[in-house]
Amino acid sequence: MHAVQPSIPNAARGMAGRLHWPAVFAGLVLSALVFPLLMIVLLGYGSLEQDSDSIGWKGIDGVLLMVFAATFAHALLIGLPAFLWLRRIGRLSAARLAVAGFVAGGLLVGALGWPWRGGISGSSYSSSWHGRFVEMNRDGVPTVYGWLSWLESVILYGIVGIASALAFWYGWRYFQRRADARPSRVSDPRRHALPQQ
Repeated sequence: MHAVQPSIPNAARGMAGRLHWPAVFAGLVLSALVFPLLMIVLLGYGSLEQDSDSIGWKGIDGVLLMVFAATFAHALLIGLPAFLWLRRIGRLSAARLAVAGFVAGGLLVGALGWPWRGGISGSSYSSSWHGRFVEMNRDGVPTVYGWLSWLESVILYGIVGIASALAFWYGWRYFQRRADARPSRVSDPRRHALPQQ
């Protein structure tokens, strides 16, 4: 007697079964494309081209390529481990990956832009914030506007992290399902068995 193996639906195979690394790579590429595409859409490619001479590049394409490389490295070093960990503990879902994307997106910007750095006494700076020129740091101490500006950056990059995580999720799921739908190359040993006499 042969034990009957339970059939795993194609949609669930990538969650617990074999992970197709080309599908993961495709998800990483889609994830890394989110920020450069947002730059093009929100800032307008035409205005980016006008500013390209001040950047010192022949065109803005080089800047977009650098942004893509940085976001790909970010997805690879922070996003991929989060994805693999959620998958390993059996908690992988679009919502949980989106939360991880928010944390990954906001964490780095939050740490690098932390306004309380024990500034030099007597040092102050001001900046434009939503059309108003406000004091961000007074006598080495962040003002309310300094903290609000920092919080706004964390939330903004966290939202970009959510978009990147969802781009990864849907890209990975699409290619994972396509790979799961392909017939297995492992041959069935019963097909080659000799007939019973």
